[in-house]
Parts: sequence; C-alpha cells; structure tokens
Amino acid sequence: MRVWGSSASKTLRRTAQDCCVYCGHAMEYFDRFDGGRIPLVPVEFPAARVMPRQRWQVDNGVAYLNPGAQGACRLPHPAVCPMAEHTDADRELEDVRRVLAVHTRKAIDTGQFVPREAKDIDETVVAEQHIAVEEGTERHIVRHAVGLWLAPTTVQDLCCVALSQGARCGTAVRAEDDPEGAWEEIDIPSVTGRHGQQVLAAGDTMWVYGLNALDFDALQRWVKQRCPIHWKSTAPDAVAPEWIHFSAMHHDSHILHQRPLDAALPSPRTGDRGPFGIVFEPARTTCANERCRNGTVLAVEEGWLCYKCAPKARRREATHRAWQRGIADD
Repeated sequence: MRVWGSSASKTLRRTAQDCCVYCGHAMEYFDRFDGGRIPLVPVEFPAARVMPRQRWQVDNGVAYLNPGAQGACRLPHPAVCPMAEHTDADRELEDVRRVLAVHTRKAIDTGQFVPREAKDIDETVVAEQHIAVEEGTERHIVRHAVGLWLAPTTVQDLCCVALSQGARCGTAVRAEDDPEGAWEEIDIPSVTGRHGQQVLAAGDTMWVYGLNALDFDALQRWVKQRCPIHWKSTAPDAVAPEWIHFSAMHHDSHILHQRPLDAALPSPRTGDRGPFGIVFEPARTTCANERCRNGTVLAVEEGWLCYKCAPKARRREATHRAWQRGIADD
C-alpha cells in the first residue's frame, strides 16, 4: 500500500479503522484540521437532522468541522456512543444511540463483546481511547498558537510516530541540540462549577512548554509528531499522533503548578524575534506583565504596560491609595 503524494494525511486507512472499546461499534480515525485526531462513524447521515456542531466532512484525508454542511455529513463516534454520558443530545441522535445500545447489549449478552470498565465515561474519554498511556505516566502540556495540547509523555520522552523499517520510530521529537521551546507560566483555563473551584484551589497558574517562537515549518513538525529525520519523509504513521486537546476539567491531574526542575526559561521579554519567528524592526518590547504577551515596536520606557494591563494597574494603585487614606484618617 502507498500513500498518495498530494494527500494531506499520511495515515494508512487500514490502521485507522478500529472498534470502540466501550460499545464495540466500528469507527474510523481521521486527522483533524487542527492537528488532532477524531473518530468518525463509518456511515454518513443527513446533515439536516444533525446539530451544526456535530457536522463533520472529510476532504483529502482530513476531517473538517462544517456547521453549514448540506446533504450528507459524518458524525463523531463520541456523539452517538451509547456507553458515554450525554448532556445536550438532540432527539435524532438519541434515536441512533438507542439502536446502537440494543446491538451493544446483544453482543455483551452473547459473549461476542466485553466492554472495557471505566468510571464516568463521557464524550472526552471515548474520543481519547486510541491513545495508549499507562496509568501514572507523567504527561506535559504543550502550548502552540492559541491551543493547549496534552502530550502522552513528557516533552523529553515524546517519540516520533513515523513508520521506520516496519516499526515505530523511536527518535525523540525534540532535538537535543536545539530544544525549540521553553517553559512558561500561563493562567489555567476557566472551569465552571464546583470541580473548577477544586482545580483552582492549588493555584490559578500552570507551567506549559511553549512553542510559540517556532516558525511555521517547525511548528507543523511538532503537530504531526515527527522527528527532524522523518519530517520531510513520505513514510506513513505507525500510530496516530498522540496529541489530545487539553481540558482543565478532565486533565487537572497533569497540571504543573511548579516549574519543572532544570527547565529552560523563556527568552528575555525584549528582543527582535516575536511569535512564530517574526522578526521585528526595531526591537519589540513586551508588556511588563509577565502573564501578558502584548507588545509594541515604539520606543517606550522601562516597565511599560499595554493598553489592557495599564488600566488594571491604575485601578489597583487607586484602591491602594484609598485604603492608605482610610488608615490615616483612623
């Protein structure tokens, strides 16, 4: 089997077909438009009977979310998996789940299928079942562009997924001579409800491995989870890329509140290179707030704050002065 040279996806179709370990029904994994993976139902459904956020279409081997799709569309398997918990199901998809649940129950009763035991199965758990990660494995959070992704291992142990000599390539994605990234502290994405309060109880910031300073070509190599040797190669994937979208609700156990030991810090806040390797002339000065990435190319004084952080600083200073006056009056 060969992969067509112009195909946007280098994944073999025969290795992307699988059955759900929770319900036993067939599904097909496709590369997502944003670099992730998504399991789709093998058959198509009328788009008019599917909610817009569940309408997916496949083009050139890559799955795209198309809310305005007409005619037929593909459904993600987590949306119809009868073993997962659904909160906002529409009536049409509920009918599909009911039919699939009957087939799953018959397969279990006859001994043809044994479901994997798991607690609190939801759509996120079903979507991530293709990633084989041992329990207790340390996993790092990686940031590129505006997305947060959870790696299957640490950044140092992340391996290439290319097929090499009949097996998976064991070379690390991160080059030893050029780490290509740096650790940075960012705010934890907001999580609503009581569980969100528990997540933020240990702190409202977390440490992630940032790749924002990479050029587009190097960034795509990380997204495809390829080593420098196989980045330009047409070799197919031995396994699917193991990135999954980070969710503070489901992946709170992997949040790092302290900077990892021997971790390289980001480059100085003032310099001639910005996100994605864009060179600024003259030098670009970043906001003095370490959690802000806004900047300017104008000549500004030391400690400059951007248009978002400056009003907040003035309000805090005014509140502090009022508090001091109240103490003096007492």
